[in-house]
Amino acid sequence: MLMSIGILPLLYATLELPKTIVNQAIEGTQFPQLILGWEFEQIPFLLLLCGIFLALVILSGVIKYFSSTFRYRVGDRLLRRLRYDLIERLLRFPSADFRNLSSGQVVSMITAETSNLGFFIAEAFAVPAIAIGTLSTIVLFMFMQNWIMGVAAIALYPLQIYLIPKIQSKINSLQRQEVQAMRDISQRLTDVVAGASEIHGNDTAQYELADFSQRLGTVFGFRVQMSSKRYIANVINQFFARSTLLEKSMIEAEPVAYDFSDKPLVASNVVLEKEEGHRPVDGASLTLTLPTHAVIRGSGGSGREEFARLLARQEYMRSGTLSLGNVDLTTLPDSVTGRCIGYVGHHTHLGSGSLRDVLVYPLLRRPGSDPQDHAVPPLNQTRTLAE
Repeated sequence: MLMSIGILPLLYATLELPKTIVNQAIEGTQFPQLILGWEFEQIPFLLLLCGIFLALVILSGVIKYFSSTFRYRVGDRLLRRLRYDLIERLLRFPSADFRNLSSGQVVSMITAETSNLGFFIAEAFAVPAIAIGTLSTIVLFMFMQNWIMGVAAIALYPLQIYLIPKIQSKINSLQRQEVQAMRDISQRLTDVVAGASEIHGNDTAQYELADFSQRLGTVFGFRVQMSSKRYIANVINQFFARSTLLEKSMIEAEPVAYDFSDKPLVASNVVLEKEEGHRPVDGASLTLTLPTHAVIRGSGGSGREEFARLLARQEYMRSGTLSLGNVDLTTLPDSVTGRCIGYVGHHTHLGSGSLRDVLVYPLLRRPGSDPQDHAVPPLNQTRTLAE
């Protein structure tokens, strides 16, 4: 557990270093930087920070490896002791107590049913400690960047802390009932195997099948209740996280004709934020009357490519407004922006296949009722379709 907690300062450093690399080494202008009496120009300073980040990632991985190996070794050792104690206790029962006891049930209890305890014992202390520590470190980092974002992130924690243990308690109770029901089924299977002759001799096979059907139905009910409660717990855990899922209408809406000629493209206080909290575009504004030619100038890492992707609706902004004419560009479906806006950047993907497949791919927008309507046209028809 102590090794797991020791990872937390490294976790904070790996969160802070990327921001330092971008803000000071890439976008910074104050050089040389003085570190421990050594002066570093921009490129050496960037390489130094990247080297430190790589070293922290490697060190964190090494610590995780040793901590995981050690705690699972402890768990397996305690599991070995638990099984020994169970066998020792089994031998202390009088012989008469074994007459009505299923050997298969005893074997299952000592072997299969205790296997999961090894993982539980190994993680009982280390996993909660590292989970709480990791969460605290991330929340601290968020508060250090923006206290409003930190408050928003923890706003629903009290509700989760109250509801999750109650739901988990119900799940644990259902699991115990399922285990007991499976033990009963194991006992009945042993009886069926031992009494196969009596079953056939007395024509009780249908009765036994009905009995097993009822028992399996009970187990099924337990598992259905557990799955539903687990889903509820997962849904509750999904709240304080910002969803990036687009509305279904964005990809299903039918194309609508818009006339964007001689209309202004206006961006006002546009902010693009990455997952790490870095903002390559922060408060950008412009006004362009289309059609026109414009150049976005800036050095590497200045946010010029991200801003261009925003204008092409390849990225979605965190705040601000982006409109084309009187239409909010962020609300238009792909059937409009995909046909009116073209974008080619460094990360443009060319799929596998022939050159013809790549060229005609932007024309394959809607499947038709006839399979021939959306098939890739032969080479001598490509030019006609492109026109």
